[in-house]
Amino acid sequence: MNEMNQNVRLCQSRSAEITATDVIYGVHEGQLVFVGQSLGEELVMLRTGIATWGEAKASLNPTRWKQIIDKLADAEIAVPENDQLFVLDDIPGHLDGDWPEWPAQLMLTLVPHSIADKYGRKVDSVLNGQFLEFDAADVEKIVAEMTAAGFTCVRNDGLVAAASGF
Repeated sequence: MNEMNQNVRLCQSRSAEITATDVIYGVHEGQLVFVGQSLGEELVMLRTGIATWGEAKASLNPTRWKQIIDKLADAEIAVPENDQLFVLDDIPGHLDGDWPEWPAQLMLTLVPHSIADKYGRKVDSVLNGQFLEFDAADVEKIVAEMTAAGFTCVRNDGLVAAASGF
């Protein structure tokens, strides 16, 4: 079994009432992080899977591409040529941590309040507002409660770390 498969744990949802509930979760430096599956995959591609600006334009969804174009335009930066190396740091807001999304911060709206209140704590970052923090020691209990709330949870530590910028 390869390393990626060893990091995957599938938790079946018990409720079909909640929609868009496929989440990836992972542990990084003692913290448990959840992110929507499609957003997590998009963040990983954005952070690690794009070589050139032409590839970015072709690979990213239209909404994400428009965000990038708008950020460049707001900073009066021309869109690089298609064959130029795609460097995320060249996009305004990335070096400041303002863009793209931060999974630990998005958990404030993704994770049901009952679970966040029971296991998590809201933490103030130095520059980018609050985020939700879970202790990895509670992973089994939190995943069980997320599953009971209707989420389908798949563990992938590497994807979550990459999506979070680590």
